[in-house]
Amino acid sequence: PIGPACRLCERIGCLARAEPPVTRPLGLDEMVTGLSAFDFQ
Repeated sequence: PIGPACRLCERIGCLARAEPPVTRPLGLDEMVTGLSAFDFQ
């Protein structure tokens, strides 16, 4: 599901992700490109 549920979903590599999950820290690495706009640990 796209929208408000994105903040609760922990699916990795989701192409439809609109928001990062609130339960996981962001994985910020400038040298890595992922499928999603938000990568997390």
